[in-house]
Amino acid sequence: MIALDEGYLCDSSSWHFLFQNMFYGLRHYDPKSIKGHEFEATLSDVLEENDFDVIKKSFVIVSGESKREIDVAVRIQDNLYLFECKASERPLNFDIGNPKTIEKRTKDLKEKLGQADSLKDFVLENKVGNNYDFSWAKNVNSCVVSPFTEWIWSADNYLWTDCKKFPRVISVHGTIQYLISEKSRLSLEATCS
Repeated sequence: MIALDEGYLCDSSSWHFLFQNMFYGLRHYDPKSIKGHEFEATLSDVLEENDFDVIKKSFVIVSGESKREIDVAVRIQDNLYLFECKASERPLNFDIGNPKTIEKRTKDLKEKLGQADSLKDFVLENKVGNNYDFSWAKNVNSCVVSPFTEWIWSADNYLWTDCKKFPRVISVHGTIQYLISEKSRLSLEATCS
């Protein structure tokens, strides 16, 4: 704001740079990763409030000497849905399409999808463990949940759920919609058979 004789002149051209630099270094505000556990707890609470059968939340499963952490697991009939939570900030310059930012975000989400896939593989190979029993699960699905609606960088089948309507990197709202869709689909299949 620049004072003039009869008012003020607002220099809005600098707002972009101000916002771009205002939160510089903020990503280090959570050194103990509290936000990740909070996001996992919130997701499981929201899913329970929407009448989904949350069977595991922030739980370490053990099979022999091997351990894996489940952020949130939901059961719908004989289907197991594993959700890996990605609670990371999204930089302001993401929305303006900064190529480096989008490239970094895509890389992080690909790594998280790899983690979700390796958890799914672990469960499929070890349906019964020292402290869990998923022997009932005929199908195991895995997704990554973000607090944001994420940009999906490809139409590749790997990035989409089996029904092709929902991405495997999904928001909390999208997760609810996906599970509602799955509940309906599975109920319809059970009725038809």
